[in-house]
Amino acid sequence: MRYPLPAKDSDGNYKTGVMKRLGELIDYSKLNDSSFDTPLKAKLIDYHVEARAGGTFLYFNNERYRAFSGTSPPDFSACEMGVEPDYVNAGIGNIVGDVIDPFVRMIMKDLEQHTHEGWDILKKNDAFSLRTYMSLKYIPSPSLELPPVHLPANVIDWCETFDSSTGSYDRSLTEQVLDLLAFGKAGSQTYSEVEWKCFE
Repeated sequence: MRYPLPAKDSDGNYKTGVMKRLGELIDYSKLNDSSFDTPLKAKLIDYHVEARAGGTFLYFNNERYRAFSGTSPPDFSACEMGVEPDYVNAGIGNIVGDVIDPFVRMIMKDLEQHTHEGWDILKKNDAFSLRTYMSLKYIPSPSLELPPVHLPANVIDWCETFDSSTGSYDRSLTEQVLDLLAFGKAGSQTYSEVEWKCFE
């Protein structure tokens, strides 16, 4: 099992994050005292989510791309999938980040300030899956230079293909927001600083 623990501050305390309590449990003194052969926190090691030296490939629609090669990935025949060039130019990471980012920022603010405004707004949208929210409620930010209309189905399918697994956009919007809070990163957006760990 792997854990995206929040980074620690200069005093050695975990910063605000969804997995903060797990980190504090791992550091709990009674789980690390001399009654154990090996303290629990000594069994915690780094977990590498992505290849460190460019050893992975992306392969879609008969196009292969070596990840971390220093070049921009191809569009993987997005236009043949019916995706307009404006959406390709905006980029999947930027589009998905634009959909989810406002919710994540509000929840992070709630966690830091012990408020619940962000939770209340997210709860009002809880009836939507991510796919439904993107097609019925979401309007792209002007900074993306996209048409100010809800996303077409083929664009949503294209985003899902490269952002996540099949069917994942059919999960609730709330679940997607909480996933990003826990895992810290989506596309080009970084929501919280996490350190991936696992037990040896």
